[in-house]
Amino acid sequence: MNVLVKRIIEVASDRYSTPISTPEQHSIDQEVLTILNSLKIPEHFKGYTYLHQAIMAAIAEPDLINEITKGLYPLIARKNETTTHRVERSMRFAIETAWNKGAVPCLHQLFGYC
Repeated sequence: MNVLVKRIIEVASDRYSTPISTPEQHSIDQEVLTILNSLKIPEHFKGYTYLHQAIMAAIAEPDLINEITKGLYPLIARKNETTTHRVERSMRFAIETAWNKGAVPCLHQLFGYC
């Protein structure tokens, strides 16, 4: 039975390419979700999920920041069984929606005035 449990954890970790979460990861995960919600990105948008996954992947593997189109988008696409084009488009739409909803003060607070 122990071998079965270990194997299930291995398969699940490989499928989602993230190990079983620790309390620290859960805290980071909650903080990312809080920030996404404060930006007023609707939770039911696919882009919300993709952004969350992308941020968590970039935290786990900082090198992904330098290869967004060649590394990050394909990673998210594989996890969600979709195309890289759809991932990018959904993320852009979610961000544009947040911008249009008037989350500008929150954006300035997080990223500075640009």
